[in-house]
Amino acid sequence: MKKLLSMIVASLLVVGLVACSSNSDDTKEATSLGSGAKQSASTVVESKNNKQQAKEWAAMVEAKGNSLFASVLKQYKQAAKDGDDEKLVEERLDLSTGFSEMSSEKNIAKKIGYEFMDLNQDGTEELIITRIGNKEIEQNYIIAIYMYGNNGPKRVSEGWSRNAYYVIDNGQLLNEGSGGAMDNSFTKKRVRYEGEEVLSELSMSSYVEGQKVMYAYNPNGETKNSKKYKVSKKKFNSILKTWEGNRMKFDATPISEFVVK
Repeated sequence: MKKLLSMIVASLLVVGLVACSSNSDDTKEATSLGSGAKQSASTVVESKNNKQQAKEWAAMVEAKGNSLFASVLKQYKQAAKDGDDEKLVEERLDLSTGFSEMSSEKNIAKKIGYEFMDLNQDGTEELIITRIGNKEIEQNYIIAIYMYGNNGPKRVSEGWSRNAYYVIDNGQLLNEGSGGAMDNSFTKKRVRYEGEEVLSELSMSSYVEGQKVMYAYNPNGETKNSKKYKVSKKKFNSILKTWEGNRMKFDATPISEFVVK
Protein backbone atom coordinates (compact mmCIF):
# COMPACT_ATOMS: atom_id res chain seq x y z
CA MET A 1 0.00 0.00 0.00
CA LYS A 2 2.82 2.45 0.89
CA LYS A 3 4.53 1.75 -2.42
CA LEU A 4 1.31 2.33 -4.31
CA LEU A 5 0.76 5.54 -2.36
CA SER A 6 4.26 6.87 -3.08
CA MET A 7 3.86 6.11 -6.81
CA ILE A 8 0.58 8.04 -6.92
CA VAL A 9 2.05 11.01 -5.00
CA ALA A 10 5.04 11.18 -7.36
CA SER A 11 2.79 11.21 -10.42
CA LEU A 12 0.55 13.92 -9.03
CA LEU A 13 3.52 16.08 -8.01
CA VAL A 14 4.93 15.96 -11.54
CA VAL A 15 1.60 17.15 -12.92
CA GLY A 16 1.47 19.94 -10.34
CA LEU A 17 5.01 21.13 -11.05
CA VAL A 18 4.40 21.19 -14.80
CA ALA A 19 1.27 23.28 -14.26
CA CYS A 20 3.19 25.76 -12.08
CA SER A 21 6.01 26.16 -14.63
CA SER A 22 3.54 26.95 -17.42
CA ASN A 23 2.05 29.96 -15.61
CA SER A 24 3.42 33.06 -17.44
CA ASP A 25 2.88 35.49 -14.51
CA ASP A 26 4.91 33.30 -12.15
CA THR A 27 7.65 32.99 -14.79
CA LYS A 28 7.93 36.79 -15.17
CA GLU A 29 8.26 37.26 -11.42
CA ALA A 30 10.57 34.31 -10.87
CA THR A 31 13.54 36.55 -10.01
CA SER A 32 11.80 38.27 -7.09
CA LEU A 33 11.90 36.94 -3.54
CA GLY A 34 8.19 37.51 -3.12
CA SER A 35 7.36 35.40 -6.14
CA GLY A 36 9.66 32.64 -4.92
CA ALA A 37 7.88 32.64 -1.58
CA LYS A 38 4.49 32.46 -3.32
CA GLN A 39 5.65 29.53 -5.41
CA SER A 40 7.03 27.72 -2.36
CA ALA A 41 3.78 28.17 -0.46
CA SER A 42 1.80 27.05 -3.50
CA THR A 43 3.96 23.95 -3.87
CA VAL A 44 3.46 23.04 -0.21
CA VAL A 45 -0.32 23.39 -0.50
CA GLU A 46 -0.37 21.44 -3.74
CA SER A 47 1.85 18.77 -2.23
CA LYS A 48 -0.58 18.32 0.65
CA ASN A 49 -3.49 18.16 -1.76
CA ASN A 50 -1.66 15.57 -3.86
CA LYS A 51 -0.92 13.44 -0.82
CA GLN A 52 -4.55 13.58 0.20
CA GLN A 53 -5.65 12.65 -3.32
CA ALA A 54 -3.12 9.82 -3.35
CA LYS A 55 -4.44 8.49 -0.04
CA GLU A 56 -7.98 8.58 -1.31
CA TRP A 57 -6.98 6.87 -4.55
CA ALA A 58 -4.98 4.18 -2.72
CA ALA A 59 -7.91 3.54 -0.40
CA MET A 60 -10.21 3.21 -3.41
CA VAL A 61 -7.82 0.76 -5.10
CA GLU A 62 -7.62 -1.37 -1.96
CA ALA A 63 -11.39 -1.35 -1.45
CA LYS A 64 -11.96 -2.33 -5.08
CA GLY A 65 -9.33 -5.09 -4.88
CA ASN A 66 -10.71 -6.45 -1.64
CA SER A 67 -14.13 -6.59 -3.25
CA LEU A 68 -13.08 -8.22 -6.55
CA PHE A 69 -10.79 -10.79 -4.96
CA ALA A 70 -12.55 -11.33 -1.62
CA SER A 71 -13.21 -15.01 -2.33
CA VAL A 72 -9.54 -15.67 -3.15
CA LEU A 73 -8.19 -13.74 -0.16
CA LYS A 74 -10.63 -15.53 2.12
CA GLN A 75 -9.33 -18.89 0.87
CA TYR A 76 -5.71 -17.88 1.48
CA LYS A 77 -6.42 -16.65 4.98
CA GLN A 78 -8.31 -19.82 5.84
CA ALA A 79 -5.59 -22.07 4.40
CA ALA A 80 -2.82 -20.09 6.13
CA LYS A 81 -3.72 -21.46 9.55
CA ASP A 82 -0.72 -23.05 11.29
CA GLY A 83 -0.32 -26.79 11.40
CA ASP A 84 0.26 -29.66 9.01
CA ASP A 85 -3.35 -30.79 8.89
CA GLU A 86 -3.81 -32.86 5.71
CA LYS A 87 -6.83 -30.79 4.64
CA LEU A 88 -4.89 -27.53 4.97
CA VAL A 89 -1.96 -28.96 2.99
CA GLU A 90 -4.35 -29.88 0.17
CA GLU A 91 -5.97 -26.43 0.28
CA ARG A 92 -2.57 -24.77 -0.01
CA LEU A 93 -1.60 -26.96 -2.95
CA ASP A 94 -4.89 -26.13 -4.71
CA LEU A 95 -4.23 -22.42 -4.28
CA SER A 96 -0.62 -22.50 -5.52
CA THR A 97 2.50 -24.67 -5.48
CA GLY A 98 4.50 -21.93 -3.75
CA PHE A 99 1.91 -21.70 -1.00
CA SER A 100 2.04 -25.46 -0.57
CA GLU A 101 5.83 -25.29 -0.14
CA MET A 102 5.23 -23.29 3.04
CA SER A 103 3.15 -26.04 4.67
CA SER A 104 5.79 -26.91 7.27
CA GLU A 105 6.45 -23.28 8.24
CA LYS A 106 4.97 -21.56 11.28
CA ASN A 107 2.95 -18.32 11.20
CA ILE A 108 2.31 -18.61 7.45
CA ALA A 109 -0.37 -15.91 7.64
CA LYS A 110 2.37 -13.40 8.51
CA LYS A 111 4.81 -14.68 5.90
CA ILE A 112 2.66 -14.08 2.84
CA GLY A 113 1.16 -10.78 1.79
CA TYR A 114 -1.11 -9.38 -0.87
CA GLU A 115 -0.87 -6.33 -3.09
CA PHE A 116 -3.03 -4.84 -5.85
CA MET A 117 -1.34 -3.56 -9.02
CA ASP A 118 -2.49 -2.97 -12.59
CA LEU A 119 0.15 -5.09 -14.31
CA ASN A 120 -1.35 -5.13 -17.80
CA GLN A 121 -2.50 -1.49 -17.61
CA ASP A 122 -6.14 -2.17 -18.48
CA GLY A 123 -7.60 -0.12 -15.63
CA THR A 124 -8.24 -3.05 -13.26
CA GLU A 125 -5.68 -4.07 -10.65
CA GLU A 126 -4.43 -7.63 -10.36
CA LEU A 127 -4.06 -9.46 -7.06
CA ILE A 128 -0.46 -10.38 -6.21
CA ILE A 129 0.22 -12.98 -3.50
CA THR A 130 3.86 -12.82 -2.41
CA ARG A 131 6.21 -14.03 0.28
CA ILE A 132 7.17 -11.26 2.71
CA GLY A 133 9.49 -10.61 5.62
CA ASN A 134 12.78 -11.85 4.14
CA LYS A 135 15.84 -9.58 4.03
CA GLU A 136 16.85 -10.64 0.52
CA ILE A 137 14.47 -9.48 -2.20
CA GLU A 138 14.97 -12.72 -4.14
CA GLN A 139 13.36 -14.61 -1.24
CA ASN A 140 10.23 -12.43 -1.40
CA TYR A 141 9.07 -13.93 -4.67
CA ILE A 142 5.50 -13.95 -5.95
CA ILE A 143 3.65 -17.23 -5.44
CA ALA A 144 0.47 -16.33 -7.36
CA ILE A 145 -1.11 -13.64 -9.51
CA TYR A 146 -4.86 -13.37 -10.08
CA MET A 147 -6.72 -11.38 -12.72
CA TYR A 148 -10.38 -10.45 -12.76
CA GLY A 149 -12.27 -11.17 -15.97
CA ASN A 150 -15.68 -12.16 -17.29
CA ASN A 151 -15.56 -15.38 -15.31
CA GLY A 152 -14.37 -13.72 -12.11
CA PRO A 153 -10.96 -14.11 -10.41
CA LYS A 154 -8.54 -16.43 -12.17
CA ARG A 155 -5.00 -17.45 -11.27
CA VAL A 156 -2.82 -16.58 -14.26
CA SER A 157 0.66 -17.18 -12.79
CA GLU A 158 2.11 -19.17 -9.93
CA GLY A 159 5.64 -19.32 -8.57
CA TRP A 160 7.72 -21.35 -6.14
CA SER A 161 11.35 -21.62 -5.03
CA ARG A 162 12.62 -22.99 -8.36
CA ASN A 163 10.18 -21.04 -10.50
CA ALA A 164 10.15 -17.57 -8.94
CA TYR A 165 8.26 -14.50 -10.15
CA TYR A 166 8.99 -10.81 -9.57
CA VAL A 167 7.46 -7.59 -10.87
CA ILE A 168 9.96 -5.44 -12.75
CA ASP A 169 9.57 -2.37 -15.00
CA ASN A 170 6.25 -1.30 -16.56
CA GLY A 171 4.27 -4.06 -14.88
CA GLN A 172 6.28 -6.79 -16.59
CA LEU A 173 7.17 -10.00 -14.78
CA LEU A 174 10.58 -11.62 -14.40
CA ASN A 175 10.23 -15.39 -14.18
CA GLU A 176 13.35 -17.22 -12.95
CA GLY A 177 13.19 -20.96 -13.54
CA SER A 178 15.81 -23.52 -12.57
CA GLY A 179 16.26 -27.11 -13.69
CA GLY A 180 19.67 -27.46 -12.06
CA ALA A 181 22.85 -25.58 -11.15
CA MET A 182 23.69 -24.65 -14.76
CA ASP A 183 20.28 -25.06 -16.35
CA ASN A 184 18.28 -21.88 -15.87
CA SER A 185 15.99 -19.53 -17.73
CA PHE A 186 15.12 -15.90 -17.04
CA THR A 187 12.03 -14.76 -18.87
CA LYS A 188 10.29 -11.40 -19.17
CA LYS A 189 6.53 -11.90 -19.35
CA ARG A 190 3.26 -10.01 -19.43
CA VAL A 191 0.18 -11.37 -17.69
CA ARG A 192 -2.94 -12.03 -19.70
CA TYR A 193 -6.28 -13.50 -18.60
CA GLU A 194 -5.96 -16.20 -21.26
CA GLY A 195 -2.30 -16.96 -20.45
CA GLU A 196 1.15 -15.43 -20.04
CA GLU A 197 2.84 -13.65 -22.93
CA VAL A 198 6.60 -14.20 -23.32
CA LEU A 199 8.41 -10.97 -24.17
CA SER A 200 12.09 -11.94 -24.06
CA GLU A 201 14.29 -14.61 -22.53
CA LEU A 202 17.77 -15.41 -21.30
CA SER A 203 18.77 -19.05 -20.91
CA MET A 204 21.73 -20.93 -19.53
CA SER A 205 22.09 -24.60 -20.46
CA SER A 206 24.84 -27.14 -19.82
CA TYR A 207 26.01 -29.83 -22.21
CA VAL A 208 26.61 -33.34 -20.97
CA GLU A 209 29.86 -33.58 -22.88
CA GLY A 210 32.52 -31.84 -20.82
CA GLN A 211 29.91 -29.91 -18.84
CA LYS A 212 30.14 -26.94 -21.20
CA VAL A 213 27.71 -24.11 -20.65
CA MET A 214 25.96 -22.20 -23.40
CA TYR A 215 24.30 -18.81 -22.90
CA ALA A 216 21.47 -17.53 -25.09
CA TYR A 217 19.31 -14.43 -25.38
CA ASN A 218 16.23 -13.79 -27.50
CA PRO A 219 14.95 -10.19 -27.18
CA ASN A 220 11.65 -11.10 -28.88
CA GLY A 221 10.61 -14.41 -27.34
CA GLU A 222 11.83 -17.77 -26.07
CA THR A 223 15.27 -19.24 -26.76
CA LYS A 224 14.01 -22.62 -28.05
CA ASN A 225 16.70 -22.68 -30.74
CA SER A 226 19.53 -21.89 -28.33
CA LYS A 227 22.35 -21.90 -30.91
CA LYS A 228 20.57 -19.24 -32.96
CA TYR A 229 20.50 -16.90 -29.96
CA LYS A 230 23.90 -17.74 -28.49
CA VAL A 231 25.64 -14.88 -26.62
CA SER A 232 28.76 -14.51 -24.50
CA LYS A 233 28.69 -15.11 -20.77
CA LYS A 234 29.56 -11.44 -20.27
CA LYS A 235 26.55 -10.21 -22.25
CA PHE A 236 24.29 -12.76 -20.56
CA ASN A 237 25.34 -11.57 -17.09
CA SER A 238 25.09 -7.90 -18.07
CA ILE A 239 21.47 -8.26 -19.23
CA LEU A 240 20.54 -10.42 -16.25
CA LYS A 241 22.03 -7.88 -13.83
CA THR A 242 19.83 -5.15 -15.34
CA TRP A 243 16.72 -7.30 -15.17
CA GLU A 244 17.27 -8.40 -11.58
CA GLY A 245 18.19 -4.87 -10.57
CA ASN A 246 14.63 -3.81 -11.48
CA ARG A 247 12.89 -6.30 -9.18
CA MET A 248 10.22 -4.45 -7.23
CA LYS A 249 10.10 -4.63 -3.46
CA PHE A 250 6.50 -4.79 -2.21
CA ASP A 251 5.11 -3.30 0.96
CA ALA A 252 2.42 -5.97 0.91
CA THR A 253 -0.31 -6.40 3.51
CA PRO A 254 0.03 -9.65 5.51
CA ILE A 255 -2.81 -12.05 4.72
CA SER A 256 -3.45 -12.21 8.48
CA GLU A 257 -4.75 -8.63 8.28
CA PHE A 258 -7.34 -9.32 5.62
CA VAL A 259 -10.80 -8.81 7.11
CA VAL A 260 -13.16 -11.61 6.12
CA LYS A 261 -16.69 -10.27 5.62
